[in-house]
Amino acid sequence: MASALVVLIYYVSHRRQHQSSWNDIREGILLFFSRFAVYRLALSESVSKSWRPHLLVFAKENDGSLLQFSEAVNQGKGFFTMASFVKTPLKSEFEKKELQKSITKKLMDQKIQAFVEVSYAEKIYLSMNQMIESYGLGPLKPNTIICGIHKNDDLEDFACVINKAYHRHCNMVILNSQNDSLDSRFVGGDLHVWWHPHHKENGDLMLVIAYMLTRHTLWKKAKVCLKVLVESEIDRARVLEEFKELSRIRRLSLNIEILVTDDPVNNYLKYVTAISKDASIVFLSLAPPLSETPVEEYYTYLKSMVSFSKEFPSVGLVLSSEFTPLNDVLS
Repeated sequence: MASALVVLIYYVSHRRQHQSSWNDIREGILLFFSRFAVYRLALSESVSKSWRPHLLVFAKENDGSLLQFSEAVNQGKGFFTMASFVKTPLKSEFEKKELQKSITKKLMDQKIQAFVEVSYAEKIYLSMNQMIESYGLGPLKPNTIICGIHKNDDLEDFACVINKAYHRHCNMVILNSQNDSLDSRFVGGDLHVWWHPHHKENGDLMLVIAYMLTRHTLWKKAKVCLKVLVESEIDRARVLEEFKELSRIRRLSLNIEILVTDDPVNNYLKYVTAISKDASIVFLSLAPPLSETPVEEYYTYLKSMVSFSKEFPSVGLVLSSEFTPLNDVLS
């Protein structure tokens, strides 16, 4: 009996050693190939058509619609990091890791694959700025920031975050959704993209995002409806031909509607209100925070856009980095 027990203990210990050795070997192999791939990416010339959104998503654990929207944009083609901040200091590194594990598991249950970063932040916008400034590895730094708007958010601080993202050459998408998750109400309608006459890059990015969403199962039946305002019937005919050609070249199925108005810029939001109430998501152009624009002026503008977006089920405010090769992504 004693001999059998000794043999059993030896067998179990021996097996565990083999398992431990195999785990070490496996991690070593994965690290080798990961290191090789990252360095190759860093040294290779960027190919526009291979551009992928590497997402940094600022979200709370219960931001269901924001996380699901981000995954629908990403679809496993780029890297996805969820960053969440807590206002109570974490007691230890162990507590932080356990919290990250818990959130990671919940995301996996929703079929969302993401890195999870949790940290304490007394002032959340400062921590957001710090992550935008420093997070990432070599060529795998985030190129697209996605976040939501909450009732208690200080929009003056939020304007600083947008400024940081823009001048770090990151795209910015602010999803203001009145829905808690991607239920049938959220995905039932079409995707409305409102082209702004002064922000062509934003229009390109909105089309790219809408295109990515239509590749996801939730929006396979949705139409991408492009809305453009012009000043005259002559402009209408010209712009319609331009966008038909764009649709053909980029192989993107678009429902194009060109509307004539005496002042396309100032009537932009008025037409959005009249036409897009029943859209699944409305994509609107967000003006860039230019260096010559006073902070107070941009804050007032942002406040008005956020307030306006609350009139719809879901609105994506989109700001493109001029360094994103959008002209070639869909060609």
